[in-house]
Amino acid sequence: MRALSLALVLLLGCNEAPRATYDAGPYVCTPQVAASTLDLTGVFARETVWDLSGPVQVSPTVGDKTATLALDLLVETIGLPEFLETAAQDVLKAFLREAIARHVNGLFPNELTSGGRYRDDLAATLAAVEVSSVLDVHLGRPECEVNDYGGWPVSQTMTLRMGDREIVVPREELEDPEDGRGLVFDEGLGLLVHSQNRAIVAGGMNISYGALIQLASADLLSVPDVEAYAAELAAQFDCDALAADVEDTQEIIDYFVNDETEIRAYLLRVGDLIVTSCDELRGQVEDHVVPLLHQDIWLDETGWATLFDDDDDGRVDRVVSDREPGGSYRGYDGFWNFDGTGNTPDEPAPVTFTAIRLADDYLTGDAGAAPIDAGDAASAPADAPEAAVPDAGDAAP
Repeated sequence: MRALSLALVLLLGCNEAPRATYDAGPYVCTPQVAASTLDLTGVFARETVWDLSGPVQVSPTVGDKTATLALDLLVETIGLPEFLETAAQDVLKAFLREAIARHVNGLFPNELTSGGRYRDDLAATLAAVEVSSVLDVHLGRPECEVNDYGGWPVSQTMTLRMGDREIVVPREELEDPEDGRGLVFDEGLGLLVHSQNRAIVAGGMNISYGALIQLASADLLSVPDVEAYAAELAAQFDCDALAADVEDTQEIIDYFVNDETEIRAYLLRVGDLIVTSCDELRGQVEDHVVPLLHQDIWLDETGWATLFDDDDDGRVDRVVSDREPGGSYRGYDGFWNFDGTGNTPDEPAPVTFTAIRLADDYLTGDAGAAPIDAGDAASAPADAPEAAVPDAGDAAP
């Protein structure tokens, strides 16, 4: 039942939110016993804060990515020297990887390296991405799923900050009118009421991470065209210099001193391969000199929230996520992923939110023009109880 609600959250459009009706059709359900007497339906202003700095902080350097590609080409094209045993071949690969990564990383400004100013400022900006939404919350199937709610976005904005500067991006600028997959694609919330004032929350949002980086860079970090910046830096990549550096890698020659003649001949072949594959390697540099410029990510939001009925009228006035945040991100759809291993692991993306009830006529009356006070909506009450997340079996109503 929860899956049905979440599927509706992800499939329904976000630009308008008509009052949905549901045709049960052949679906047969056993009515639930209500876990709470509180009514959660209505319109809520939701303030969500995502920490999206993780991909920048854990992404491999451009030198590491270039070295990985170069070694793949090497193994595929000329192989490893057959006169070496397997263990020695692995040592040689490690030496070559280090030599290539060291050379490539040394080409670029310090601000692009791990711990550099650009990376640090970018990570700081993405550490508190605010998404403000107006959600229309309904029961999934009123006749049976009395504990399962879904919230559909009616409007949405995103806010990024760096120091005392900020940019606010409205919903229409978050979407790509051509294919609907712009900076943000679809975001909603599922709530499975577990007890009188507790709910399990789940949601998802697709982020074009590259577009997010370009937005933050242009408006907050004084890099107006990240694509042009990356291309300019990649143009400085000198394959002849890299080939010469690899051919004269002294630690390799010293390590394989008993096979020095053969090793020198092999390194010359590696250098030739680097030169003949220069365009491919330069393209790799351009794609990754600014981390994750062409990456999309999927955000999963999971955790617990507390329901508050502030005026004791039987209706939920506020929904506040636990202070111990939940959430994760992952690459998908064949895009380059974050750990450089060919996997697409889930990584922590802390997320917290507060949702406050709006007037009943918000969508139809004059109240619809009233602004959302992000500061008030984002402040959680000091007495919000915390609870450990139970096992899946315990969580079922």
